[in-house]
Amino acid sequence: MSHTLVVQPEAEDDAASIADELDEITPGLGDRFFDALDDLYIYIEQFPFGFQKRYKDYRHGYLRHFPYRVVYLVEGKRSTSIRYGTRAGAWIRSSGRKRLSSK
Repeated sequence: MSHTLVVQPEAEDDAASIADELDEITPGLGDRFFDALDDLYIYIEQFPFGFQKRYKDYRHGYLRHFPYRVVYLVEGKRSTSIRYGTRAGAWIRSSGRKRLSSK
């Protein structure tokens, strides 16, 4: 069964900020970061239980070639919701416990 991935605006903002920082280091590195992020999102959609639970029901998916992870929560049978985009080693940031609707 395929899951639908819902990325919260906070996670999108985090990803854009990280890509901007990477582009300042090396032009084009931000694009490679987004490619790795897209690959991870596809993997999570196909295999939502492919990463173990790390904190309560939150799962952490790690990007290849970058020291970043995506923290997500599987909700229901058809929806996987991205809750936070975080750097590896950072603790989960709380932006409130808003429940996302399944699509």
